[in-house]
Amino acid sequence: MIQFKPVQRNNPRDKDAPMKYYPQLKKTGEIDFKTIAEELSNSSTLNSVDMRAVLYGLQNMLIKYLKNGYTVKFGDLGNFRPSLGGSGEDTPELLTANHVSKVKIIFSPSPNLKEVMKTVTLKKVNK
Repeated sequence: MIQFKPVQRNNPRDKDAPMKYYPQLKKTGEIDFKTIAEELSNSSTLNSVDMRAVLYGLQNMLIKYLKNGYTVKFGDLGNFRPSLGGSGEDTPELLTANHVSKVKIIFSPSPNLKEVMKTVTLKKVNK
């Protein structure tokens, strides 16, 4: 279940419009690597230490391939891909690595994961 709370804000499309209440996600909490490894180990033949080793390896592979420009496909989860932002130049010859102002990671959820999120239960909570 995903909880949300009403938060009063300006209309982002019309700054002069009167303020309205918009839904804002109420954070449920955080889950850490160790807990995930322990839960996964309960449904496999690996113990939690071995499962953590697998997950750390997976994390290292994700980092390795993203740093080398690959799109990393994670099956029914989706894809991770590197992306660049920067300033432009008039000719290709003038464009250098100095024009890149940020390198970021974009996650694109799979169609399956998008469908799953359409089925979540929502609950309004008080502030």
